[in-house]
Amino acid sequence: MLNKAQQDDLDIQLDIWLANITEAIEQAKDSNSKELAKKDAIRHLNAIFDDGLYKTLEKTEQFATVQDIRLIRTRKAPERATLIKDEYGREKGFEEGLLNLVIKDESDVPPITKQDILDYLEIKVNIAKTSLLSDNDKLKTWTDKKKKLEADRALAKENFLKENGLKEAEKLFNTGCKTTGWVDAHRSFDQALRYLNDLQKIFKETDEQYIPIILLKKDVLLQLAVGMRADKGDEKTVKLRFDQARECIDLILQKYPWNKERQWQRIELLMEADNTEDVPKIFLSHLQLDLNDTSMKQKVMEKLNHRGKICIERGEWGEARRWFQRANVLDLNNIIANQGLKIIKDFEKGKEAAQAGDFDSAAEFFKLVHMFTQQLALNETAVQGYVAKVWKDAGDEQSWQPNNYDAVTYCFEKAYELDQNDTDVQQKLARALYYKSYSYENDLDAAINCLQRACTMFPTDIILAGLENALGLQYSSRGDLDNAINCFETARKLDLNSTWFKQNLIKALTQKRDKCVKDKNLNEAIKCGVRLLQLKPDDSKVQHHLADLQNSQGVQYSLSGELDNAIDCFEKAYDLEPTSNILKQNLKKALTKKRDQCVDAKNLDDAIRYNRRHLDLDPKDAILKKNAAFLLTSKGEQESLSGNWYDASSHFEEAYRLEPTMILKQKLVAARNGLGKKYLESEESLSMIRGCFERAHELDPDNMTTKQGLKIIDYLEEGEASMQEDYWDAAIQSFYDVRELAPDNPTANKGLAKALSSKLEEYIQENEWSEMIEWSKQISEIYSKDEQRRYDFAKIYFDAGNAALSEQKEQKPLTMSKLMGKQGLFGIQSETNFKVSTLFDTALALIHDVKTPQADELRSKIQAMLGSETVNENNNQYK
Repeated sequence: MLNKAQQDDLDIQLDIWLANITEAIEQAKDSNSKELAKKDAIRHLNAIFDDGLYKTLEKTEQFATVQDIRLIRTRKAPERATLIKDEYGREKGFEEGLLNLVIKDESDVPPITKQDILDYLEIKVNIAKTSLLSDNDKLKTWTDKKKKLEADRALAKENFLKENGLKEAEKLFNTGCKTTGWVDAHRSFDQALRYLNDLQKIFKETDEQYIPIILLKKDVLLQLAVGMRADKGDEKTVKLRFDQARECIDLILQKYPWNKERQWQRIELLMEADNTEDVPKIFLSHLQLDLNDTSMKQKVMEKLNHRGKICIERGEWGEARRWFQRANVLDLNNIIANQGLKIIKDFEKGKEAAQAGDFDSAAEFFKLVHMFTQQLALNETAVQGYVAKVWKDAGDEQSWQPNNYDAVTYCFEKAYELDQNDTDVQQKLARALYYKSYSYENDLDAAINCLQRACTMFPTDIILAGLENALGLQYSSRGDLDNAINCFETARKLDLNSTWFKQNLIKALTQKRDKCVKDKNLNEAIKCGVRLLQLKPDDSKVQHHLADLQNSQGVQYSLSGELDNAIDCFEKAYDLEPTSNILKQNLKKALTKKRDQCVDAKNLDDAIRYNRRHLDLDPKDAILKKNAAFLLTSKGEQESLSGNWYDASSHFEEAYRLEPTMILKQKLVAARNGLGKKYLESEESLSMIRGCFERAHELDPDNMTTKQGLKIIDYLEEGEASMQEDYWDAAIQSFYDVRELAPDNPTANKGLAKALSSKLEEYIQENEWSEMIEWSKQISEIYSKDEQRRYDFAKIYFDAGNAALSEQKEQKPLTMSKLMGKQGLFGIQSETNFKVSTLFDTALALIHDVKTPQADELRSKIQAMLGSETVNENNNQYK
């Protein structure tokens, strides 16, 4: 296993390797020769292998086991302490990664670290171990080589340290002192300390370089100790560094025992390490100083008093007492030490008094603490903070006592006076003032004052709610119910769980409602009643009272002719008490009056709406039903005249349900048929159209219009079904049947056009020329007035002709001049030429009278292909 010295040596060597590799990488990046960079990288890798392989060998001349490597790795990175399975692959990957850094200069490649070097060493060790253990002779040779190399390296290292070790250590020390970041500074100090430890082993105490080495080591150790303490490092390590620095001074004092400067440094080190027990002892006996040396004595007392002050400012009262007591040992009349001890004593007495509940005595003791704090020029903010904590703890202790609001408030106020930045104190003081306000049952002004102070301290929702509630009570006691209700509402929003706030609000609303009723202000009374009902939704008395108010206001509106407002009031009242016959009768009367007004104004929509509501109240009233049927019939007739068959059907349907007479049935059938025809024209879904005609057929099975509509739907459905199955002949026949019943039906025309196009494409593919010509005549006849349709079919014929022409050229390649001749492009008489000419002639005939830019462009293309003579001849023949 590797011992500690070997591990330290390995750390130093790893730093050297890492520095060499980093330097090589930077130099290689600036170099223009990639091959040179590659060779330099390989050289450093080999150096790592050779040195590292020997470094991991034990004194027993055996190779390091896996446990040795694991020890190194675990000490560096515990989470990476797993064994390497594929050594060769990892080795290759490491070398490639290094070369990428050197040659490619890729910014996303991570930098080389110590762990990478350790990984590489482990790979090389395992490979070499496997190879060498198979041959004992090689192993012996390797061991001898290792011994010689170790001896050479040790000698080279010693010579290097003798010549340059101290300079390198001083350089690293200066670098660490100038570095701002502690991590980099700590690294420099550590490296310097390693150099100095090695130098201390090489040189003897009699050598001239020994004392400078020890002095520099002392400075490095002090920097490490102070820096680690500032960085809040491990306190044990900090103390160890201080002790090591003191040992360095002890080594110097062994050679120069009466060196007062070093003696003083030793005392300072003990004080820096908080070793309060040894300082006076060393001062009085161990250092054997002259007791009459007042200068040294004064320095020690100043240091002791200074440390005592620092401990007070840190709140370390026991440590401060020990420092001042040690200063008192040297001089009983030391004013600073005596004042420091007095501060500590008064602070502790004040703390005991506060904990015992003797707040007056505690306040007096803390005044003395404040006075001596100023005399000693201590940090008042720090000392007051500790006193504030005492008051805060006392307030927490008093909070456990029931109804102890005054004492709790007093403690937290004292703490707040001393430390106004402590949010925890602010919150606790605000809470104490909040609870204290409840003790002022008969003094609202005092309660409001407490709550206002609490809000300035820590304005939580609960405290603000308490303040609003107290203000509401104050307004309520003065008779200002509006402001009282606003305050109670605000308190309720801030704290919905408070039943007290809710009861106060209910009480204020009830008072205002009764006052408004007395003053005949029904609007405000109703508002209060509505809010009361929200707060008490299950209270029957509140419901009855609000219904009575709504009814009274409805009567007023009804008498003044404001029937809309009256109906609204009666509706609200009836919703609250649906079993009240009085409310029901008032609502029915208002609805009847409003219906009659709408009828007189010929406002059938509102008349129907009010009569419908009236009918909801009395669904069995025959007169209401008759009136409703009359109004609905009148409205349906109006909609029928305007062509609004949907609304007409709805009105006739409702009227027929109320009064099923023969006249209404006939009107409903006519409306349903009209709606079905409208849906046919607008291409609605066939299911909707069928629904219209089926309802009409249900009412009047013998109606011819209905039968015709159903037949059209049947044909359309058959046509669409045939098209889905690609039965074009059946689809064409179905759409023809529709056209015979409804020539302008858009659904049939679109379906027929699609079916004809699909059938025509089949003829083109099968070269059925005679059928194509026959179809063109039917297309021309069917779409004689639809120019767009004729253009679409002409385009199909034209594309078919172009396709046939292309096929002819592929089979019989002729020059264009030979094809043209005197008779145009199709001068060569052949069956294919005849078909092409026929297709173009048919396309031209379909658009001969179409006056659109698209048709003109297509006509020009056909004329260019056919030639004017052929066009005229074929065109006249076709006509």
